[in-house]
Amino acid sequence: VLPNIDNSSFNTMLEFIYTKKEPKIEGDKTAALDLLLVADQFNCLNLKLYTESVITEKILTPSNAARLLLFADSYSCALLKEASMNVCITNPDAVIKSQDDWAKLQESSKLLSELFLSSSSGKKCYSP
Repeated sequence: VLPNIDNSSFNTMLEFIYTKKEPKIEGDKTAALDLLLVADQFNCLNLKLYTESVITEKILTPSNAARLLLFADSYSCALLKEASMNVCITNPDAVIKSQDDWAKLQESSKLLSELFLSSSSGKKCYSP
């Protein structure tokens, strides 16, 4: 047993490495984020990118965009960060309604600057 590692996510990563079979990641946000953390920790780039894409397509919503933006920035998830920023820019009212997550995002002047620059220029102005 590895400390701070979700056993199910670790087993999923091993299965992915040995079989190249893409894991089924439905709408379970916690399991998806756990898998993303394990893939990041063990530098399994293909699994990390796949998991980011699934989170972006199936889990990311305006109500969790601020939280996922903070997560993506913390773990260098460029794809998820870009998608989260796009949601924040295109639907700011819904993002702000996620009050706790929005309050945490407001504590990061770096991310707020990136959001502002990206929204005002229409270009990607963030750092991965």
